Amino acid sequence: MLIFPVIAYFALSDTYPLRKLLSAYALNYVIGLVIYLLVVAYGPRNLMPEMIETALYDFNPQYQSLTSEVNHNTNVFPSLHTSLSATIALFAYRTRRSYPIWFVVSVPLAVSVAISTMYLGIHWAIDVAGGIVLALVTVKASDQLVGRWSLSEDFGIDLEAYESRLKRTLGRDDQLDTNDRMSESVSEADAQTDSRPDTSGVDRPAELERTTQSGAGNENGENDKI
Repeated sequence: MLIFPVIAYFALSDTYPLRKLLSAYALNYVIGLVIYLLVVAYGPRNLMPEMIETALYDFNPQYQSLTSEVNHNTNVFPSLHTSLSATIALFAYRTRRSYPIWFVVSVPLAVSVAISTMYLGIHWAIDVAGGIVLALVTVKASDQLVGRWSLSEDFGIDLEAYESRLKRTLGRDDQLDTNDRMSESVSEADAQTDSRPDTSGVDRPAELERTTQSGAGNENGENDKI
């Protein structure tokens, strides 16, 4: 129940449900732990263990030692099992258009968690009632906290103008990068042309020498005839 809403709301294009859900989760734990420190209470299984017999500890007694490592016997009021389950059900009601099946599934699950905590002797009915109140408070508080600060209203920043300006700037950068790449390509082509050997310059001295020798031979021949 705790993990699925996070994944489901993360998939939505609107981030408000996810941010509000995570804020409500955090508030549930923070407020709940503070109340645990202030209110010392014991659940039915701790106060009258001889009257609470559940199949959970009969078939798997190791669960009792496991829970004692991560939880104290006085962490009873309010029921965080109930508060978190009710929080999830409230958010499922709000997002029922996006996830109608999840709303139908989450409400019976939330009710079953609240009932099972009393059946297992973990919480009293007043603890469950306190958990429901805590869920309502945290959901309402998440509405007030998330989206409380507005850049446009509090800081005078026009988000639409800033977005359009950013797009224009990125468009210019892309155009400049394209022009730079074209200029680099032309420069590389010119460099390759300049680096080619000039074969015409190499052959000219040899041709000039042959022409000179043939001219000199003609002059000698004409002189001999004379």
